[in-house]
Amino acid sequence: MNRPELFHPDPATHAVIRQEGIERLLELLRVVDGKLEGKTWAAGERFTIADAYLGVFWRWVYRGRRELLEQLPNLSAFGARFDQRPSVQAAIVAEQASSQRQAAA
Repeated sequence: MNRPELFHPDPATHAVIRQEGIERLLELLRVVDGKLEGKTWAAGERFTIADAYLGVFWRWVYRGRRELLEQLPNLSAFGARFDQRPSVQAAIVAEQASSQRQAAA
């Protein structure tokens, strides 16, 4: 999706590869969205390692393909709860600081 040249060297194919990747991602995220329906967290009402892992994917989608989230209300609600966790907020601050240090180097 982000690097279609890894799937085919011909630049003429990259737009199609990118679009098909986005469609496939949305298809899979719809499955996740359905599994989250009626739940606070992936396994129910308690935060587990599954939520931490899902949160990584949430952050990737939020940063890279935010427009897809309009079609994923349960995943969006999960992401809002996930992002409010103090540990997640601390990790985001640490990532930003690391990025700033790398940019300055």
